Amino acid sequence: MADLSKVKQLLLDKGKDVAKVEKSIAYLSSADQTQKHTDMELYSLVTKYLNAGVNLDGVNVVLTGKNMGLITFHGYMNKVKQLHPDVFFDVQLVKEGDDFKFAKESGSVVYTHNFTDPFGAKPIIGAYCVVKLNNESGDESLELLTKEDFEKMRSSSRNSSTWNKWESEFWRKSVIKRACKVYFTEEVRELELIDNADYGLEDEAPTDEDTKAKILAAHKKDKK
Repeated sequence: MADLSKVKQLLLDKGKDVAKVEKSIAYLSSADQTQKHTDMELYSLVTKYLNAGVNLDGVNVVLTGKNMGLITFHGYMNKVKQLHPDVFFDVQLVKEGDDFKFAKESGSVVYTHNFTDPFGAKPIIGAYCVVKLNNESGDESLELLTKEDFEKMRSSSRNSSTWNKWESEFWRKSVIKRACKVYFTEEVRELELIDNADYGLEDEAPTDEDTKAKILAAHKKDKK
């Protein structure tokens, strides 16, 4: 049984950001993780994600089981925005019956999405992520994820049951991961390695084998 006050002190003693630690502890308390983890298990989990630039706070990373976290699409988006605060992201699900159109006009992504039944239980048929760089380049891109692509990803994962439970989140995260590979490969490299290792997709990590092994080893080692 974990003592969250001890977990908090361990994190602060290691110099972790006070505000982020407070949010992590508040989330762990509200999710009642004291009965499911030990002090060191929670400490190691929070440290693992903080070291990668995201926070186990129920927004950027959520707990999906014992010693298992899920980096959300917010985690990817916010990690990029730490370094590129002016980047615009629009991540949306497309459900059966929705009217979605897009075009590229003089380098700009132009799109419309009419939600025909936003509160209905229609199946998800796709997802998209629009990225706009508000810098000198002004680049804009649209990344799409089809149902076929999603099913291939889910079937190749060792944790397909988690994909089933958190389906809409995996849709959003999968499409923003694709979008980040266009412009932000370096910014999300550690997130990719951790996430792909947790969910059985290590071979998709965009890095050489030596770097990959070192990063994964660092995150698996207890930070004492």
